[in-house]
Amino acid sequence: NVSKSVVETYCQTYGISRQAYEDIIEHGMTDESTGKKNPSVTTYENAVKNLRGLASDLGLTPSSQVQLQKLIIDSSDEHDGKSFSELAQDIKF
Repeated sequence: NVSKSVVETYCQTYGISRQAYEDIIEHGMTDESTGKKNPSVTTYENAVKNLRGLASDLGLTPSSQVQLQKLIIDSSDEHDGKSFSELAQDIKF
């Protein structure tokens, strides 16, 4: 199932972001002896960027939720007075 794969990737990416964040907290954003950026900073930045994209794919962002609402409403010829949440419950994932 595609949705499960995206959720799994989201969880893995979240784990990576947490590990990188913990490393940044422990070792700082730069290596004090060399002045170079901690590689975990780049890992964290990339993970956060990927999380945003995955969240959108999963309908977890405000804009993706609006798009999902539009799809549900537009694809239903007859709403029978149902609310959005009632229409959303009818979706099969």
